[in-house]
Amino acid sequence: MTSRSLLAAALSLCAGCATAADFMVLRANAPATVKHEGNSTDAVPTRPIVAGDVVSAGPRGKVALQLAGTGLITLSSLGDLQVFEAKPGGGKQPASAKLKLLAGALRVDSRAVNGKPAQDVRLNVGSLKTRLYNTDAWAANTAEGDTVCVLAGAVSLQTGGASEERLDAPGRCLRREPDGQLNRFEATSDPVIVGAIAATRFEGSADLVTTLVAEAAAPTPAATIKAAPVPAAASEAVPQSAAGANKGAWTIVVLSLSKPEPIAARTQALAQQGLPATTRTAVINGITMHRVAVGSFATQAEARAYAAGTLAKRGIKGWPSLL
Repeated sequence: MTSRSLLAAALSLCAGCATAADFMVLRANAPATVKHEGNSTDAVPTRPIVAGDVVSAGPRGKVALQLAGTGLITLSSLGDLQVFEAKPGGGKQPASAKLKLLAGALRVDSRAVNGKPAQDVRLNVGSLKTRLYNTDAWAANTAEGDTVCVLAGAVSLQTGGASEERLDAPGRCLRREPDGQLNRFEATSDPVIVGAIAATRFEGSADLVTTLVAEAAAPTPAATIKAAPVPAAASEAVPQSAAGANKGAWTIVVLSLSKPEPIAARTQALAQQGLPATTRTAVINGITMHRVAVGSFATQAEARAYAAGTLAKRGIKGWPSLL
């Protein structure tokens, strides 16, 4: 069967959906798949993407999707992206897509290029609802929370609050922590984020690496950026005593509940493993949350390193939070 026949057969799976030229796989590194109506096939160039599809990138995999012959949506390793809608646009209507990042990280470049109009991408990242119109943005849905960073242009977000959030300067990020708190920070302050953004780049596609990443990498050896988080020795460092922490220090929260009983049991269990676990409270939206916190650190980077090293090796997941 010819490539044209294969393409026509794939298009017949969804009558009335976007055509291959409207939304399709542009490039892929295996393992990468597209699930359609419960059936998974390899993500290969020119394969059309239609409403209902779930695009997945396995370990070391990566998938680049193109909408309406321009723009780029790149899903990095261990990512899952669900497609709800894809429209080619026409006239004054821009090409548009409605997507949901189920897991992992991706980058969306919806900017106008080569005379072609900008695109309007609506992306749900966990609990965050974003509009990515004529912008370049990175997003992640991980155990650390739901994160969105703007690389160029501006991003509008709905966080469930009374007002709409907006990221309007390159490098600005917003994360909803697992406990519901909103954390605003600069991407360049976090080598893990810089490395994750760079991970959406295909080899030989230097144009995909934004000025933001280049500037962030400039003062830091390239090996450090590629290997982010941090050197192994730092990730194994024993944190200082939580009891002696200074105000503003960071800790790793491994459990946060409204009921204190499970928290006390979890804290005792971790302490018996030799970990500096303590019980803390935080008021979130008027509700007192009881937390299990491990260690205290001078910076967020140190906390992340400990979580990615010592705790991860023991199968313990957590996220950085201010004490």
